[in-house]
Amino acid sequence: MSDHRLSRSIARLRKALEKELAELDGLIDDHIEKEELLASMPGMGKTIVRTLIAELPELGSLDRRQIAALVGFAPWTRQSGQWRGKSFIGGGRKSVRSPNASATNSSLPANPSSSLSLPWPAS
Repeated sequence: MSDHRLSRSIARLRKALEKELAELDGLIDDHIEKEELLASMPGMGKTIVRTLIAELPELGSLDRRQIAALVGFAPWTRQSGQWRGKSFIGGGRKSVRSPNASATNSSLPANPSSSLSLPWPAS
């Protein structure tokens, strides 16, 4: 392979890598903005925020009901005909639901004005 051809090949590869690096920088900036926005909410620690970003790429593109169903926080009502059962949560992404349920339980004493009714037992 000639020196000219080799240097052109290297330049082409370098240009492709620089383009990919710019795309990755943009994605990182998007994640940083999303992390700062989520972290600005009371009770949202670094672990919860990063779990949400990693496990819920749909965050920001779905409405609150769709996200609740996706995570498994949307209540399911057990009923059949005349029989009425209790509502419960389940399904969804356990990797997101479990840490968020724990964070919610621990943040309730700090926010007594919350009228949140939990579908799981408080710890």
